[in-house]
Amino acid sequence: MSDPRAFDLISERGGTVALQPVVHAKAYVVGIRALVGSANVTVNGLGWIRPGAVEILVETSAQDPA
Repeated sequence: MSDPRAFDLISERGGTVALQPVVHAKAYVVGIRALVGSANVTVNGLGWIRPGAVEILVETSAQDPA
């Protein structure tokens, strides 16, 4: 987080912030659609060989509102 004051403002509004120092974000884009998040497209990243880390992927497209 580039502005530490945001922690206080988020807290005042009832929110929480969790930092994860080892997130390695990436995007997979095909045509107008994309998956954006932290998951690797590997057998380990997909959890097919052993349980992996908690990952996040969000699907979006060029038609979604900004």
